[in-house]
Amino acid sequence: MRPAYMVVSMSFNGSLLRMGADNFPLSYVFKESYKVTPQARLDLDPFRNTEGWLMRNVLNHTATKITFQVKPMWNAEHAQMWAFIRSHYTIPHERKLILTYYCPDMDDYASGNFYIPDFTPQMDLVDTVHNKVLFLSYELSFIEY
Repeated sequence: MRPAYMVVSMSFNGSLLRMGADNFPLSYVFKESYKVTPQARLDLDPFRNTEGWLMRNVLNHTATKITFQVKPMWNAEHAQMWAFIRSHYTIPHERKLILTYYCPDMDDYASGNFYIPDFTPQMDLVDTVHNKVLFLSYELSFIEY
């Protein structure tokens, strides 16, 4: 069951991910790496009974996970991307934001409250002549509360 803030549209409209009212720039993303685990089921204290059967208490709330590879980029562009993301935080110290995303299993859009878990940008090249750093591609994730 999806929460009341579900966004209803008429199938895919060209946008993969929106933060607030703004499309996340796909120029930062390897589009073929974009993955959505839609409406993942959440269990409360699952266990195996004495006969080996899995006993589940599946909750009504579901949690979507979105992941993609950020393209390699110089530090100035990397800073722009993160400034865009940070400008949409609703609770900055939690890295919490509202996302609207294309949900492939429904061919529609859904919205939810997400957070960004820890990530690890890695430097590929440090240009001390031009004071630039090139970051390698890395995975960025958004996990629904």
